[in-house]
Amino acid sequence: MCASRLREGKCFITNGPLLRTKANGQLPGHVFKAADKLSIAIGMELVARENMTEIQIIKNGDVISSIAAIDWKNGKQLPSVEFDQSGWFLVRVLTDNAMSYRTALTGPYYVEIGEDPSFVKKEDVRFFLDWAREAAEQNIAADPDERALFDKYSAETIVFWEGLLRQAEEN
Repeated sequence: MCASRLREGKCFITNGPLLRTKANGQLPGHVFKAADKLSIAIGMELVARENMTEIQIIKNGDVISSIAAIDWKNGKQLPSVEFDQSGWFLVRVLTDNAMSYRTALTGPYYVEIGEDPSFVKKEDVRFFLDWAREAAEQNIAADPDERALFDKYSAETIVFWEGLLRQAEEN
């Protein structure tokens, strides 16, 4: 069950905050389809020991909306995401932990508008590659074993995105 959910993209990645979102009632990994335009409402559950500072909606690699976490805690809703062409979006949460880079990121949601199916774009792959490189630079673990494990997984993540970028550039 867990492996199939992961393959479907129904996941989030984190090294701190616990993030669960539903967009129009669907988990990450869902493919929304519409003939013309689509408005997607995002609901979210979020828990963290660290002070959360910002909640971002990222659409096709760009931060299109950002709200202060305190505003969300006080009842402010995340804005809807509007699509008039195929693409993707996700939600990212940032914290201000001075000892470690702490974040949570949902798996992407995909949107297909009309007959134009979604596809991997170089800009999108570069977004994730840049994010993985940025995260890799934030390793301040004091324990050598923890540091080595973080570095190992960071390197594997970067290799994955570099390979996907090569594929996108060939197409």
